[in-house]
Amino acid sequence: MRRREIITLRWAAAAIVAASVLCVSAAAQNDPDSDCKELRVRDEALADTAMCVLTLNAKVVLNERCRIAVAAEAKERVIDAGKYVVVILSAAPDRNNKVTLMAKWNNGDGRTDDLRLLGPVTTFRRGAADCYQNQAKRFELCVSDYMACR
Repeated sequence: MRRREIITLRWAAAAIVAASVLCVSAAAQNDPDSDCKELRVRDEALADTAMCVLTLNAKVVLNERCRIAVAAEAKERVIDAGKYVVVILSAAPDRNNKVTLMAKWNNGDGRTDDLRLLGPVTTFRRGAADCYQNQAKRFELCVSDYMACR
C-alpha cells in the first residue's frame, strides 16, 4: 500500500508542476508588460503603438509613443497616451459620399468616461504622419511610426 501512495503522490506532483508551467507561460504571453519584439507596420489597423504629437493652441502638449486602436472598419480610432485620450469617429457618408470625421478628447484629465466633442476634423499628411486638425479649436494630432508587438 505504501508504494501505491508514493506513485500517486509523484503523479500528482508532476501534474501540478506541468499545470503551473503551462499557466505561467500562458500568463506571460497575455501580459502587456512582458517582453515582445516590436515590428514596424504600415497599416494603422495592425499597430499597437505609434508616435503621437498632440498640439493645442500652437503648443505641443504630447510628443511620445502612445497606444492606438482602430476599429475593424476604421470607424473609430482611439489614441491613448495615459493622461491624454483622443477618439476620432467616422460618420456615415452623406449623399455626396463625403465622410465627416469628428474628434473627442478628455481634456487631459486622464478620464475616459467624459470625452468632450472637438467637432469636425480634416485629415492631411505631414511627411510620413497621418494628421487630424480642427482649426476652430486649434487642435492637431499627428500619428506616425506604427509598431506592432509580436
